[in-house]
Amino acid sequence: MNEELLYKLRPPIHEEFAEAFKQKVARTTSTHSRWHDFHGLISQPRVWLPTLLGLVILAACIQQLLSPDFHKAGEIAGTTIYETTYRMVPSRSIEWIQEAMSQQPLSVPSDQGAHPGLTKDEALSAILFSPALPKYLPEGYHVYKASFNDYMGNDALSIYYLDMTDSSNYIWLTARQTSDDASHETKVAPGKWEALEINGVQAIFERGNWGDWASAATPTPGEDYVRVFWDDNRGYSLYWTKENIRYELHTYGADIAEDDFIRIAKSMIQ
Repeated sequence: MNEELLYKLRPPIHEEFAEAFKQKVARTTSTHSRWHDFHGLISQPRVWLPTLLGLVILAACIQQLLSPDFHKAGEIAGTTIYETTYRMVPSRSIEWIQEAMSQQPLSVPSDQGAHPGLTKDEALSAILFSPALPKYLPEGYHVYKASFNDYMGNDALSIYYLDMTDSSNYIWLTARQTSDDASHETKVAPGKWEALEINGVQAIFERGNWGDWASAATPTPGEDYVRVFWDDNRGYSLYWTKENIRYELHTYGADIAEDDFIRIAKSMIQ
């Protein structure tokens, strides 16, 4: 038998086998081509090094914006607590607060977009809900002003209680309507908060507050954000929700004792 006769007697090639073999050869060629391209790329650092450096810088900027140890620390009664060593505040917010403070005869900030300068009764008559108000205030504190505004479609009330013997000390109460499925959050320095139960209601208590935005965090010209750090001597804060009303109680200044501050909230939660 010669080679020509053997070739004529060979079995026919199945189309399925031929197509599978063709695809396998194509995949092998494609893999080799990709490896060749990758090898060529890494051998030219001038091509990929700028891109890598750009990604590293972008990651560093994002990390600085969020703070290196920004993390979720807990969740209490629909409020998520995030811990961070500092906050990045927009410079325009600093500038607005400085302007507002310069226009105030006393050290109580204005409410942007609100209806300021009202009495407590005027503000209460303008809202569509009935928040609980303090039945106890430390000696020397009286209502300084009240305001109301629209917070995400719901009424919100603010009342400032001023220490008439020292206008740098004041209590700020806010109350706004909310819903059962609403979510809230607060940002606090590590270890500066704890969960409290006040007359059967879960609350978040914070010792201190973020630094003085109006003075200590004066922005450098051209900067979009300013770092604001935690100040242990800036009073206390309490957050709680009852009967679909979200309450926030803050004090600024060191004249109110911790127990006295919590007593204010206790007089509201009955």
